[in-house]
Parts: sequence; C-alpha cells; structure tokens
Amino acid sequence: MKRLIYLSMGITFLLWKICLSQEGMEAIDAVPKTGGTRSLSMGGITIATNQGVEALNGNPGGLALLNGIQISIGGSIQIFGKSDFDYNGYSSKFKTSCKLSKIGVAFPITIPNISLKVTGALGYRRFYDWIRKKVIEEKWFDDYYKKTIVHKEKIKTKGLMNTLSLGLGKAISEKYFFGISINFPVQKVYKMETESESRYPDETYKYNFKQEWDVMAKHFIQFGGIFKVSSKLSIGVSFLMNHGFVIYSDEFDYQYEWEIPTTIDFGIAYRWKPNLLLAAEIQSRPWESWRINNLPIGGVDSGNAYRFGLEYGKTNQFRAGYALDRLPLLDAKDHPVDIHNLTGGIGYQLNCFVLDLGVSYQFVTFKAEKWWRGTWDYYIRELVFNTSLRCCI
Repeated sequence: MKRLIYLSMGITFLLWKICLSQEGMEAIDAVPKTGGTRSLSMGGITIATNQGVEALNGNPGGLALLNGIQISIGGSIQIFGKSDFDYNGYSSKFKTSCKLSKIGVAFPITIPNISLKVTGALGYRRFYDWIRKKVIEEKWFDDYYKKTIVHKEKIKTKGLMNTLSLGLGKAISEKYFFGISINFPVQKVYKMETESESRYPDETYKYNFKQEWDVMAKHFIQFGGIFKVSSKLSIGVSFLMNHGFVIYSDEFDYQYEWEIPTTIDFGIAYRWKPNLLLAAEIQSRPWESWRINNLPIGGVDSGNAYRFGLEYGKTNQFRAGYALDRLPLLDAKDHPVDIHNLTGGIGYQLNCFVLDLGVSYQFVTFKAEKWWRGTWDYYIRELVFNTSLRCCI
C-alpha cells in the first residue's frame, strides 16, 4: 500500500510539471533555456546580436560572424524563488541552487586548397532545466486538537534534458550569414526526492520518497540566419524545429510522450551610436500545438514572447532589458498569463578574456481559481544570477 501511495505521488508531481496544469514556477520550466549571460542581461535577446560560441545557444547564424577561436563557460544561481497562494499559513519557496548552464567552443574551419571557409562549434547546455529545490510549508488550525498543525515538504528535482550541440556557420556574402546546429539529448534520467513531515500534538508523521524516470529523446535541429542591412542595422531569424522526449518507467509500466512544435524567432539590432546597441525580438509560444501522448495539453493559449535590450560601452559594457513571456497558464477568467522579466548586467574585458555578469527578476500576479476553494491571488517571483567567462584566441 505504501509503495502504491508513493507511486501515485510521483506520477502526480510528474504530471504537474509535464501537463503544465498547475499554477506556479513549473510553468517557467517549460521554456527552453537559450542564450548566454550577455543575452540574458539584455532581456533574453539572442537572434540578431549573438556572435561566436554563444550563437550556438541562440541563433546559429551568428557562428559565421566569428573570427578566431572562442571558448565559453557559464553558470547560474537561483538566489530567490517563490510561487504562493495568497492566504495565511501557506508558503512555497525555492531554495538557492547553483547550476552549470553551458560550456562550448567555436572555431574557424579551413580546408587546404579549397576556398570554402566555415565556422564550427561544439557545446553542452541545459535545455529543459527541471533542477529545483522546493520547500512547501502549510499551517492550519485543527478543531479536533484545538491546536495548529504543521505540514512541511522538501522536494528536490534533477535532470530532464541536456544537450550536446554541434554547429556550423557560413558567410554567404558580406551581408548574409547562415548557421545550423544539431542537438543530441544526453540526459538519461529524471529524478525526484521528497521529504515530508506532518506534526500533530500527539504524533509526527514522516516519509521519504525517491523516484526515477528514464528519459528518451531524439536529436533535433535549429537553423537561422543574419542579414546585415547596413553597418548599423542587422536582422535575424531562427527556427527551432519540432522535437520532444519520452518519460517512462518499466517498473511501473507507464509512459508519457511530449511533442513540441517548431518555434520561430525574429530579431533586430541597431547600432544607434558607436557605443550603444539597441535590440528587440519576438518569439512564438505555440502552447496550443503541444501534445502529450498525441493529445493537446488543453487549458492554455498560444502567444508570443517580446524582448527588448540595450548594451552601452565598448571595452566594458553595461546592459539592461525587459521581456514579456507568455506562460502555459490561464487565470480565473481563462485569460492567458504573461510574466514580466527585468534584467541587467555588465561585461568586463581584460585582454582576451571577457567576464559577463547578469541578473534577471521574473514576476507576475494573477487571479487563480480552483473549484474546492474559489478564487485567490497567485504570484510568481524568481531572482537568478548568471555569469560566464569567454576567451578569444
């Protein structure tokens, strides 16, 4: 019986994240992680601004703009995270967690006696990042005991999909640049650990629960291009082709197949002054076309993500940005939910090294509704610090 209860809890939590039917920060995890610290500091801008190794995680067309060899490594720290029902006695917080976000190298490729010149790239990154450390605490007054009951859960999740990416970029002319990347999923397991404790006046109930799901996914392709209209203006477009993954368990004989349709990005960058870059982009959010076991996930609306960013300076840069991202959520009136994202950062150059530091703050408040308790305010808050080190050879 206990094993059956634990299995039910595990499947419920897994569906919570996969079906995206639960209000909260799990909806943020449904969005692929793209770009490096520089782009994340500019509101998530990647399509018309990334060059070199960082283009492998944004618009691979930017690979063709690289001169020389470039190496990059980046990570992130979730400083603060919270997604709460707005009522007394309940809290849901995300503890600090450090992550290696990506590592990569880009390099020119020349073949002797052949005039063909291309840029190659190899990288590893977190693609769907389900790493979380969550603490839920709930307190309520029990009429039987005439005392307050405390229930606390610690939930730690790890894994889902990381990718090994291979990229190629080619300059078609002085104005047109094209690139393609092939992404091979390398994550094999998704894990969840739960520690729960309920404190009653006469007894304390505890349990520990661990569950692993195997993850299987096929390779997928992303391609894009950049058009330099002039020395000041660039336009970019990128296509992340349809892909997906399967989570399954032979032990408990169940399987869920997640299918994600093609995502399209369009961006523009303008060098207003020699030391001031302005950029904007739009990205499709085709939530209504997602499928689980060949069925639509339901209860969500498709939309777009809008991003705006700027970068000031030459040797050392100051960056800022804003983004409005459509989430796979509906509020109490069945209106789609968009989350705000304020970003900022700096880039410090020392000889051939560039240290990028950035911070992003995501937030939204909306009316949520459940049949068993009516309507209430629900809010999401997340503060993340990003850093990366780039080296040009």
